[in-house]
Amino acid sequence: MILFLATGDSTVTDTSKTYEIPEIIHPYGETRPAGETTPDYYEYTALDILKEFPVVPLAYGFGVMSKFMNKGRNPAYTRISLNGHPLNTQPFGYFSLGMLPFHTVEQMSFGRTAAGAEFGSFDFESKINSYELPYSFVQFMFGSFESNTYGFDLTRGITDNLGFYMSGSYHKTEGHRENTDAEILSAYSNIYFNLFLPVRLDICYANSDCGYPGSMSLPVEGRQKDEFFDVSTTIGFGKGMGTLYYERQTMDYLDTLYDRTWSVQIDHIGAISEQHDTLFDVMLDYGVNGFYTVLTGETYLPGKLVGFDAWLLLEKWFGRGVIRAAGKLENVSDHDVFLLPRIEVGVKPLGAAMIYAALSRDGRSPSDIETWAPFDTLNPFLTVKGFEFLRSEYCWCGEIGLRGKGFFLNLYRLSFTDYISVFVVDDYIGYGNLDAWETNGLEGYLNLPVRMYNADSTASTEFAIGVSGNIVMNGDPVHYVSRHYASGTISAKRETERLGFGIALRGEYSGTRRDIDGTEYPGYKILSAAGFVKYMGLSCTLRLNNVLDAEYVYLRGYPMPPRNFDVSVKWEFWD
Repeated sequence: MILFLATGDSTVTDTSKTYEIPEIIHPYGETRPAGETTPDYYEYTALDILKEFPVVPLAYGFGVMSKFMNKGRNPAYTRISLNGHPLNTQPFGYFSLGMLPFHTVEQMSFGRTAAGAEFGSFDFESKINSYELPYSFVQFMFGSFESNTYGFDLTRGITDNLGFYMSGSYHKTEGHRENTDAEILSAYSNIYFNLFLPVRLDICYANSDCGYPGSMSLPVEGRQKDEFFDVSTTIGFGKGMGTLYYERQTMDYLDTLYDRTWSVQIDHIGAISEQHDTLFDVMLDYGVNGFYTVLTGETYLPGKLVGFDAWLLLEKWFGRGVIRAAGKLENVSDHDVFLLPRIEVGVKPLGAAMIYAALSRDGRSPSDIETWAPFDTLNPFLTVKGFEFLRSEYCWCGEIGLRGKGFFLNLYRLSFTDYISVFVVDDYIGYGNLDAWETNGLEGYLNLPVRMYNADSTASTEFAIGVSGNIVMNGDPVHYVSRHYASGTISAKRETERLGFGIALRGEYSGTRRDIDGTEYPGYKILSAAGFVKYMGLSCTLRLNNVLDAEYVYLRGYPMPPRNFDVSVKWEFWD
């Protein structure tokens, strides 16, 4: 009942100044996205946002989530894109999410990729002046677990065709937890120009200095310093787009426990072009991405990498039925050349929901860490050595499911050949190929918002339910993956132009899991709550995390915090 106590009060809004946002086309098919979400008031981290989807946290360290995957596969199968261009996954086989400033994320899509042969992709879209008027905010968050965060947003339309957006944050935390002694500074900005052709310039920067957690008597056993810089220029033309991007990562590692150091700088430059056409009632999505990578520093890895991706997707509708055929060709330097096909058939019996079946082939070359590393510097608790004779891994994936806007349910079967796994010897863990590995599972996702508006005022009420999960039914789950994983959110909020408030409950369940060395961890249940109140441009959000005070870890050596709270104060202003 309290949700409806806020009446439809309003303030006069000047709508005379609106600004054209560049209409840069992303040529994705009508139903290809498996799910989309936008950060809400209770979501502050990568983990918060990713819980909306059936993904499995794979590693949690250096202050933030660093790796994740879907369908129980290696993170090298999960493509990460920022503002439409892929991020570098070599030489480690994954991109560390700790490099991205998540406070700038406006939308995250799972399964939304231009490379039609893939369906395991995450695309992070940054804020792009999506406000009708100039908009800004400043924010401060503090918590009971020695954590402070400062952030700001600033957007300005200079003319109808020119504007910019800027955002930044600083995060500092201490204590024996998953982000022991962490300090992270990040910034993001874009400039758009829309006079002749829609053009965007995106700049992203992050700098972190984080300590590895140790025992209670030795809180820090090592340090990891990272710096990430990404700049890209995107131009829209007709039914296509082109992007030129440059990315630099520098990493310095110090292990005080074993007295070892390691550093590397990765420079990554690339160009991507995508096009969307129709020929004889057949939709075509096609494109090419080429890149050049240079590695310098104290590294045992190859000094230069050259690679490319090329893809083609054909889509033909027959009434309510559709056939999609896709293929992707990719190669990196002297690794294997992959030809990865995908075929999908679907039908829409009612409304927008589609019943579909798909068969696809994925493949990956072993990462340079898996092949050449004398020890895995990114794992402070285990000695993991590379194996130079590793063969490329392949996987056939069969799927049957139901999907639509805001939901999907998928029954899958994964059949690996030359599966790259780990094996334990006397004093270290190494990599090796297994002839076969099979996994059958069921994954699902639901994001159901119900919005109600008062036609005579600006008042709105929203109820939302979000559920996601993954169940391994047969076969062996890979390391870090539990046989059962689920998360869910229930939220409600009431807003007018003057007043707003809301509440949210979030739960997470995980079954037992195995570490990389075979150690088994017990399952856990996590419950958290959040609420906010807002008057005019000033709002306050309170989160109570881990209400049940459960003891749990995502990865050995990174204990998650006990029951704690944090408070966020935010001031939004228009001018």
